[in-house]
Amino acid sequence: MAMDDLIAAAKLRQNDGVLRRWSHYECLKDQLRQMDLLPEEYQNATREIAKALRL
Repeated sequence: MAMDDLIAAAKLRQNDGVLRRWSHYECLKDQLRQMDLLPEEYQNATREIAKALRL
């Protein structure tokens, strides 16, 4: 799954409850770790996902 796909998946969860969004955030972070991104890319992606999930 590409990084853009992960962010799109996060945007679909914006209306979920905060615990569900947090859980989804943790799952997406695990998927990002498996993508072997550079530390800066990983950090930027997690920020974008958190912003998309309104965390």
